[in-house]
Amino acid sequence: MTGWRTEELTRAALIDLPRTPLDHVREGRLIKVVGRIELLDPLHSPLGRRPCAAYSVKLQEKAAAFDSLVRVVESASRDFVLRDGKSFVLVRAGNASIFWERDAEGHWQDRATPEMRALLQKHELPGRDWVGELPYRFAEGALEDGGEITLIGRPHREREPYSLGAPLDAPPHIVFEAGGDPLVIIDGPARWRIR
Repeated sequence: MTGWRTEELTRAALIDLPRTPLDHVREGRLIKVVGRIELLDPLHSPLGRRPCAAYSVKLQEKAAAFDSLVRVVESASRDFVLRDGKSFVLVRAGNASIFWERDAEGHWQDRATPEMRALLQKHELPGRDWVGELPYRFAEGALEDGGEITLIGRPHREREPYSLGAPLDAPPHIVFEAGGDPLVIIDGPARWRIR
């Protein structure tokens, strides 16, 4: 989760970085790639129960007539494959900086769905006050199967950990992960006008 200023600076930097096709990816250089997500071991988003590679949920509570308080920000991620046609790379999304294309944040909620109630209970937040339901606003972003993303990072090569039956002399695969260099994932690149 990042503030608007960081997002604007990141967007400006990404527009200048040329896109590299996945079949031209070489290790050691900072590059930008675009592809579609292929799930390996999916998570399920807390509100939409959508299978995904990563999710982020934000809960706001109305504090005054024109003010709100962010009470919960929860996120999780797992490894996934980024594919562009026949070419693919492995993405280790843990510790990545993800710029989310969130679902519409909607209106303040007078009544919570069962999934919303579970999230409130998990974070020990009340679902009611003495007047009735507390007004909340929920937003959820998810990296879903088949979703298009833009990824910026410095790839390296390693043996594919998910292919247990692969021969020992199989060529190593390209992997993106946060390490010495950051890994940036932009969900919904059309919104950012980044391709």
